[in-house]
Amino acid sequence: MLYYKNILYFVLAGLSIFMTSCYSDYVHLRYETYHGAQWNSDHDMIAFVASVSAYQKAKGISSFPDGGTPNYLFRDAGLFLLDTASKQLTKLADFNDLAELMKNRWTADIIYTDTAIMYKLKPNSEWDLYLKWVNSKEDSLKILHLKDKYVRLYQYNLMAEQNMICNGIDIETIKQDYLNKNKANLTKLNGFLDKVPVANWGIELKSLYPKSEDKYIKDLIYVAKDGSPLTKRAIIEQIVSKRSKTEKQDILNAMDKHKNGLDGLERTEYELYSKATYEQIKELL
Repeated sequence: MLYYKNILYFVLAGLSIFMTSCYSDYVHLRYETYHGAQWNSDHDMIAFVASVSAYQKAKGISSFPDGGTPNYLFRDAGLFLLDTASKQLTKLADFNDLAELMKNRWTADIIYTDTAIMYKLKPNSEWDLYLKWVNSKEDSLKILHLKDKYVRLYQYNLMAEQNMICNGIDIETIKQDYLNKNKANLTKLNGFLDKVPVANWGIELKSLYPKSEDKYIKDLIYVAKDGSPLTKRAIIEQIVSKRSKTEKQDILNAMDKHKNGLDGLERTEYELYSKATYEQIKELL
């Protein structure tokens, strides 16, 4: 009996190692903004819908045939408000139950008035297409519930700071008076968001995926082309910024040493994809 228990122990241990080794140790962070962002009348605040995620890519045999399924560590989605002067990001409404579906393209109809923000989410694909993708009755019911919830028009009252359903209002009849006049360009919005601390998205790297700070710094130094710009910024903001001036310079020296050890295309790519990281660290000296 002891013999079989030992075998079972090693089998389970092997499976555990296999499962944890199916994914890269590198944490990819990304956010995505969706069409429909709107300025307020003073053009200093932007209301927009976004999703944010943290995931590990599949590796080895798990990445076949088309890259595999990522291991998601964090998913979030919602209606956000950005103060473009202070770079303050505020979440007004949660769409967490929709976050998994928002990896596909969505659009938001947003009307930003002096007292309220009205919004309605729309998938670029028909809801029936999501029903075709599910594999169980339970998942079908979940999709139908989400459809019933998000075909509605909602309103965030800026004075009361409350969300509510807007009954009796047809957004199609009023949106054209607002949408084109105060439409926010996504490229410009993303430029503003590049200055917003990653923690404001609800992401703290060491809490999300605990590993040593030195390992995160190695990610910053050695993972250039295949790294996530948002991950690099998070490491700088949450780890490198707290290091001494000497330690920051040591990181830059390590980046220079790694670059000088590369040749040809590899060196060119490293210089290209590590340039922003290098400059951000230099600014901290």
